[in-house]
Amino acid sequence: MSPVNELERQIKSGTLDEAMQTLKALDAGEEQKLYYTALIAFKRDRYDEAIDLAEKLIKRDDGESRAQALLGQALGLKAQNSGPVKGALLLPRVKKAFSKALELDEANLEALQGLFMYYLFSPAVAGGDEKRALELIEKTMTISEAHAWLMQGIYHSKKDEKDKAMEAFGKAAALCGEEPDILLRSARFFLEQKAADKARETVEKYMRLLPGTPAGLELQADLNRQEARWDMAAEGYRRVLDINGHYFPARYKLALCLKESGNSAAARQELEKLQKDHPKSPVRARVEALLKELS
Repeated sequence: MSPVNELERQIKSGTLDEAMQTLKALDAGEEQKLYYTALIAFKRDRYDEAIDLAEKLIKRDDGESRAQALLGQALGLKAQNSGPVKGALLLPRVKKAFSKALELDEANLEALQGLFMYYLFSPAVAGGDEKRALELIEKTMTISEAHAWLMQGIYHSKKDEKDKAMEAFGKAAALCGEEPDILLRSARFFLEQKAADKARETVEKYMRLLPGTPAGLELQADLNRQEARWDMAAEGYRRVLDINGHYFPARYKLALCLKESGNSAAARQELEKLQKDHPKSPVRARVEALLKELS
């Protein structure tokens, strides 16, 4: 496996500290290193840092479709985690970045999915357009059926068409080959729907593809938590944190798991650590509310 392929495998699997070490040793140009540094920042939910790095890369090479798509993704998630006013102000930049990425490479799947999400979830006054979202699904179907079915699943889920969404996510998972992100999204949907058999099947497929990775361990822990196997779930979240101590969603879920199993003192300890280490995390309001509930 080439160093770049190994780096991408590490990023996809969520072993981001290892990815940073691989990146530092990588014999590559500055633009390539800048892109992967931005991608790792994005995967760590450091959206401002990812935006800054992507914009620096675009200034150096405005023909970099991947950087434009990454900029759109980071702006989109920053908008999602901002207040309604600040979030709305970011939406034109989100659309511009994804549209530019597709001008440069019409087969850029991240940009196709990003623009699809923009049209599907933005309010009409901000450019939301269901018809355009559906057109992007059709376009994606000519490039990757698995990604197109994933988009179909998201569309039907938003429309609260559960049976159609279940079918679409199932097809996406069946067709995805070695695309862990599709398995991840599908497994999370099945977990949300409490479709235990489908969730277990998809989680197991993900673990065969990327064994022992943080994302897979988190999925297993989520499944165990949903089925009230508290000790196994807590152990899973702790294993995720052993690999990536910066990953605050796992600590938050660990706190919830401890609370649900009746261990309020340990839950509070995890929440206080999360609050201290990640004071500006997207879950900070939920952390504060849960701490009040446990006090």
